[in-house]
Amino acid sequence: MPKITINELLYKYSSSATDHTASDAKRPRFFNARKEHEVADYLNTFTASDGSELTVRRRQVIEWMLNEHLPAIHQTPDHARKWVFVNYPRLRNYFPK
Repeated sequence: MPKITINELLYKYSSSATDHTASDAKRPRFFNARKEHEVADYLNTFTASDGSELTVRRRQVIEWMLNEHLPAIHQTPDHARKWVFVNYPRLRNYFPK
């Protein structure tokens, strides 16, 4: 399956190390001040439970979950990954796209 590209991300992120402002009014919570290629790389590390690659749409669902539903207590990518694994089955049905 294809990896997600920066053009397929649903949210706006910094494209440079010094750009820390989001161009839209709704700023992503989990990836604040992260560069767009770092977000894409992080989303591309997710795989299915059987180890197979995810579709771009499933990676977009994960991006949406991280930005809209991830509790603030999950500060590290590892905690976020565990949270996604537990909550994906329930939240994927609410993905608005």
